[in-house]
Amino acid sequence: MPTNYVSKFNLNDQEVVVKDSEARTTANTASTNATNALNKVTELEKLSRVEVAYTQDTETISITAGTHTV
Repeated sequence: MPTNYVSKFNLNDQEVVVKDSEARTTANTASTNATNALNKVTELEKLSRVEVAYTQDTETISITAGTHTV
């Protein structure tokens, strides 16, 4: 596995490299998981915006998507 550089900088004319072979992978995984979770929350938000109506004369229940912006 190639080395992933977390930080590479110059300090008093000396190159300092901080390496961690797992840090970048872990950060990318965390970012992907957070994005997926946000997308799921957004979809749940859309599903939670529904209108339910009951018509007593016909004894019917209608469910429609409410108007909203997410």
